[in-house]
Amino acid sequence: MRTRLIVITVLAALAAPGAAYAGCAATVGLDAPPTGLQPGETWRAEMLVKQHGVRPLPAAQPTLTIVNEKTGERKTFDARRTDTVGVYRADVVFPAAGPWRYEAYDGFVAKDGSWNCAQTHTFSAVAVGGEGAPTPPPAPAAQSTPAPVAATDDGGMSGALAAVLALAIVALGLGAAYLLSGRRPGRREPGAAPHA
Repeated sequence: MRTRLIVITVLAALAAPGAAYAGCAATVGLDAPPTGLQPGETWRAEMLVKQHGVRPLPAAQPTLTIVNEKTGERKTFDARRTDTVGVYRADVVFPAAGPWRYEAYDGFVAKDGSWNCAQTHTFSAVAVGGEGAPTPPPAPAAQSTPAPVAATDDGGMSGALAAVLALAIVALGLGAAYLLSGRRPGRREPGAAPHA
């Protein structure tokens, strides 16, 4: 009995990191800046942050960073919670014309700092002031919240893959625990009466 308990405890400990990682991913939906945006104008960027692209995150701490493709200049803007769960707004001002790319940091972090699942999601460059970068495609029809957009650098396993791996580890652990328990088909326990 003691051996079985030790094996199950060790296997559960091995499965825990995979299961924790399975819950540790967020997506960011973000519309491109409006076409024709000029330096000094405000882009009111709304970000929809969801765990696994499904559940809106009510307590994320996202930011939006713009990066000048020519000079490397960076500016970061904090995003504030809106009345819609999971939607955050940042007022972004591009300081100069040219090609700018932008990065959304999803802010998927525990308030007490006990865990950090946050990632940075990057988006293609846009032209500000009409020079130096391709014009973004027209925005889809107006929506009350932005549609999820896949980032180009999620930088890890998808949540579904991590969940499958965690389940595989648990299944292997249960199989190993069964084998180590000493119970096998056709084997009698000591002192047990033979089958009729």
